[in-house]
This record gives sequence, C-alpha cells and structure tokens, in this order.
Amino acid sequence: MLLLDEPTTHLDEKNIKWLLRELRNFSGSILAVSHDRYFLKQFADLLWVFENHQVKEFTGDFVHFIEFRKSLSLNQKNVYKSAKNKSRQLQKSAQIISSKADKLAKTSIRNPFYGKKSKKLAHLAKNNQRRIENLEKVEKPYEKKSLKLRNSFNLKEGKNLIKVLNLDVIREERLLVSGLSLTISTGDKVALIGDNGVGKTTSIEAIMCAKAPVVTRSENLEIAYFHQDLSQLDDSKNLLENILNGSLESEQTARDFLGAFGIRRDKVFQKTISLSGGEKIKLALIKTLLSGANLLILDEPTNFLDITAVKALEDFLLSYSGGVLLISHDRELVETVANKIYKISGQRIIEL
Repeated sequence: MLLLDEPTTHLDEKNIKWLLRELRNFSGSILAVSHDRYFLKQFADLLWVFENHQVKEFTGDFVHFIEFRKSLSLNQKNVYKSAKNKSRQLQKSAQIISSKADKLAKTSIRNPFYGKKSKKLAHLAKNNQRRIENLEKVEKPYEKKSLKLRNSFNLKEGKNLIKVLNLDVIREERLLVSGLSLTISTGDKVALIGDNGVGKTTSIEAIMCAKAPVVTRSENLEIAYFHQDLSQLDDSKNLLENILNGSLESEQTARDFLGAFGIRRDKVFQKTISLSGGEKIKLALIKTLLSGANLLILDEPTNFLDITAVKALEDFLLSYSGGVLLISHDRELVETVANKIYKISGQRIIEL
C-alpha cells in the first residue's frame, strides 16, 4: 500500500505524467491526499472528503464528484428557499389567527361560546409557531460571492502593459533562455510553463529588472509579484490589517476574498503569526490580488492551496481586467484561465 501526501506539489507536467503512469501500474492500494484537480481526475475512483469536521465517502471519479456537489448545492438552495417561503406563509397565517383569537377572547366575556373558539385558535397559532421554528432550523447554504475589485483601474482594453524583445536570461553565467520575447496587454492572461529548472522564475525576475529597449513598460504600469517567500506579510498584524495595508479596497472586499479562500468569521482578526503555512500562502496571495496593481505576476500561486482556494483564484483571474503573468504546473488552472501560453524548452521560448 502507498500513502502519498500532496505528491504533485513540486512536480512539473512531465513528472506528473510519469507519476500517474507509475501509479496506474502499481498493483497495490493507494491512499493519496491531494488538491490537484488534474491529478484527481486522472487517478481517483474513491474519494474521502473532509468537510465540517466529518469525513464523507464518494464512490466514483472526481468529475462525477464535482457534478454531484453542484447538484447537491442546487438542491440545498431549493430546500432553503422552499422553507423560507413556507415560513413566511405560516407567519402570515399565525398573525391572522392570533388577531382573530384576540378579538374572540374579548367577545367571550359576553358569550362563552366564543371563549372556546378563541382557545382553539390560540392553540392553532402555537402549532404554526412551532412549525415556523422547525423551518427556520434549515441552514442557509453558503453563497459564494463574486470576487471583483471595487477600485478598478482605467486602462484601455488591449493596451500594452509590458513588451519584452530578445531578452537573454542568464543565471550565474549560464544561459537559460535565449531571445525571450513576449507582450502582455490589458486583459491578457499569460501562462509561462516548462519543466523544473528551465528558468521560468529567473525569466520573470529578469523581465522585472531589464530596461528599455529590451523591455518597454506602460507609463502607468504597476506590478504586484506573488512568490512563496511570504516576505510581504507582517506577522505582528492581523489578516485584515495585512491585506488592507497598501490597498485601496474596502474591509468588506477583503473579507469577501478571505471568505472565498476559506478564511471566515473571527479568524480574520487573528495575528498572522498564528496561521499555518497554507493559510499564510492564501493571505499573501489575497494581498497581491488586492494590491491595486494592473499587472499580476504569480509564481506557482496554487502550491499548498486547497481546492476551494484554487477555484476562488481561478474565478477572480477570469474576471480580472488587468494583465496576468502566471507560472504554474496546475494544468487545470492554466487551461481555464490563460489566453496565451508560452513554453520554455531547450533554452528557447515558444508560444503554444
């Protein structure tokens, strides 16, 4: 039996394919913890889902699991909506019955017959109230909020943010990429892919440091760069303070983003030093997204993120009106978000 804990976290596409081949040929049982949607789709036929302090089992592959969850979510919304409608009807009915009972109670002083009728109506009103209380126990499903920035920037669609022409990427006197050329315009979602060690991160750093005429930048270009060292976080501040420091976004927007990434309620007021490594990654990423920059450079943003957070990032990037330069081995994210894909291979860069 094999036990695998996030086996694809630092693997490139080539090695993920190799791993999947090895696992398919393995004759024993395999238990894997993973948030990699592509890996799960290719690998799993039985899922244990940890949710709300419970473990739920799903027999079937990941694609069918996602479809099942969508269907379940829709059903929960319908049940909640039906319960709310029924509750409103019963409340209206209870008010009418109570009003009649009160009137009859006053009349019963002169006529005992109305006193008995008043008691029956009062009893009926109590029964309605109990039914209302039971209906109100139906839990409201969590509604995912649309992740959009309140303070958008004024940039013309298609305007060049940054243009790179024949940049040689060198590290420690070793040529990694020869003649790197690419253009990122407003609205572009550019993915930079390739095997580990070919120079993707070094290429980004070279682009950020290079000057004209090799690299030309828009006059109002503002870059926010996400990477894994977490140096942008202040451990002495709480989560909201970290995000809003340097951001023009509102506290509510920050809370919406934190909630979409799975960090909710009073946790937003915790000191950053108390967070787990994965939670700090989420916080640093959200801080980058809410920085007000019009070009986001994201270096492996999904490492250590759970599926909820990855989906939140994906939804945001699809609606983001600025430019994005993305390094990622998350095949699902790249295929969903990117409108341009560049691959570094053999010291060259090619557009796919």
